[in-house]
Amino acid sequence: MRRAENEDRPTPAELRDDMLLWVAVLLPLFASGINIVVGYTVAHWVSDVNHKTMAYLVSAIDFILCLCALAIGLNFQRRFSNASEDQPEAGRRYFMARLGILLSAFAILVIIASTLVPVILHPSD
Repeated sequence: MRRAENEDRPTPAELRDDMLLWVAVLLPLFASGINIVVGYTVAHWVSDVNHKTMAYLVSAIDFILCLCALAIGLNFQRRFSNASEDQPEAGRRYFMARLGILLSAFAILVIIASTLVPVILHPSD
């Protein structure tokens, strides 16, 4: 049985990398969820007053958040691309980077699709 003092503790740089990888995975989910909820709320207001700037602003902020998560994921994918899959830590980090890229791309598509609504709809449609 392994004792606690014999375990390898992660370095502060590895802890920071893990935290950034979690940000890369969770930020696009958060941004697309906010875009759907706030965009739905703003869509009613936009339909009443025909002032589409707020709808575009919500989409732009969420799009920027997804681009940041995509950049983090691409950075870590490049860093861990030559890591051995046999090592659990490196393989997990590579997987999380790829998952962050996938979720960012999906969230960007959701945000673009929700931005089409204020472009297509006219007031009180």
